[in-house]
Amino acid sequence: MSAPFHYDFDTWVPRLGSQSSKWAHLTSDLPLDFANNINLGIAEMDFVTSQEIVAAIQKRAAQGILGYTAGRDESYLQSIVSWMQRRYRVATAPEEILHCRGANLALDASVRAFTSPGDGVIIQPPVFQNFAGVTQRNGRKLLENHLIQDEDGNYRMNFTQLEELAALPEATMLILCNPSNPTGNLWSQADLQRLGEICQAHGITIVSDDVHQEILRQGSSFHALGALFPANDKIITIISLSKGFNMAGLQVCHMIIPNPEQREQMQKVIGRSSPSPLEMVATIAAYTQSDSWLEQVNQYIDGNVKLYQEFMASELPQLKALPPEATYLAWLNLQSLGLEPEQINPFLREKAHLQLNNGASYGAAGVGYVRINLATPRPVLQEALQRLAQAVGG
Repeated sequence: MSAPFHYDFDTWVPRLGSQSSKWAHLTSDLPLDFANNINLGIAEMDFVTSQEIVAAIQKRAAQGILGYTAGRDESYLQSIVSWMQRRYRVATAPEEILHCRGANLALDASVRAFTSPGDGVIIQPPVFQNFAGVTQRNGRKLLENHLIQDEDGNYRMNFTQLEELAALPEATMLILCNPSNPTGNLWSQADLQRLGEICQAHGITIVSDDVHQEILRQGSSFHALGALFPANDKIITIISLSKGFNMAGLQVCHMIIPNPEQREQMQKVIGRSSPSPLEMVATIAAYTQSDSWLEQVNQYIDGNVKLYQEFMASELPQLKALPPEATYLAWLNLQSLGLEPEQINPFLREKAHLQLNNGASYGAAGVGYVRINLATPRPVLQEALQRLAQAVGG
C-alpha cells in the first residue's frame, strides 16, 4: 500500500517570466487555458524539487559569496560514492568521479576522448537524438544497432546485429541509454550482461548514459553496467541530477571513469571542471537527504502512467499505447493517423494545442511516433489527454 503524500505534485507552479525553455510560450500562468499549448515534450518535470535541495541552495546562496569551489571536496564526492553503492551496487571511488557541465557535454567529450575520426560508434535507435548528433558532428561513423519490436510494439535488443557491428574493425564505442529514452525500456540484467560480454569480447568502450536511472516503476530495479562488470575498466557511466531530481537547468552531471588513463584523456578534453557552489550543495542534498522525495515523486509518476494507460485504452485504443517500464516518458505510435512526419507537430499544435516531441528526431525508427512527458500535475495531464482524444476523434 502506498504511503500518503507529503509533497504537493498536483499544484501547478507558475512559470511565466521564469525563463523556462519548456514554458516560454505561455501567455498566462494558466496552462489549462486552451489558448496555451500544453508542452509535454521537453524532458523535465513540472514539480518542485526536493525541499532539502532547495533549502541547501538557499542557505549557500545566502552566504553571498559564490566563489570557486574545492572540486574534490570529500563530502561532495562521498555523497556520490555512497549513492551509487547503496542504490545501484556500483562500487566506485572518489578519484574515479569527474564533474562535467551537463550530460550532452559528457557524451560529446566521451566521443572525442575515446575515439578517433572515422571510428565507428554503435547506438541503438530509436534513442536520444544526441547520440547520433555527437557521433556525426565529430566525424565518427554511425553504426546503428536497431531495437526490435514485437507484434505488440514492445522493444528488445538485437544481439545478432550487435555481434556483427561489434566485430567490425572500425567499431570502437557503444553508447547505451539505460533506461532507454524515448522507448522507456528498463533493460534487464540478462540484456545488459549479454551486451557487456559482446562489447568486452571485441574491446568496445561502453558509454552508459544512466541519467534516467532514478525514475522507476514501483517494484522494479535498475541494473547498472558498472555493477555487473566491476572488473571492466572500459565502461564510462554518466549520471546526473537533471532527470531524477528535476534540476536540468543546473547542469549537474558526473562521469564515473574507472580507468586512470581514460580519466586523463577525458580531462584533456574537458579541461578543469569543478562544480559551482550551488551544484555542490545540491548534489550533497540530493544524494543524502532526498530519498523520501524521490520515492514519492516516483509513486506520483506511477499514478500518471496508470492514468495515461487507462485513458488511452478506453478513449484511443487504436493508438496502442504502451506504458514506459522506467523514465517518465511515454512513446506513442501515431502511425494509424496517416500523418507524414512533418505534419505531426502542426496537427498537435493546431488541433490539440499540444507540444510533444516528434519521434522522427530519434531516427528513422521513430517516424510516426511522439514522445510524451508524463511528469506533470495530474490535472494538466488529464487535460492534455482530453485534447489529444478530441483532436484524433475530430
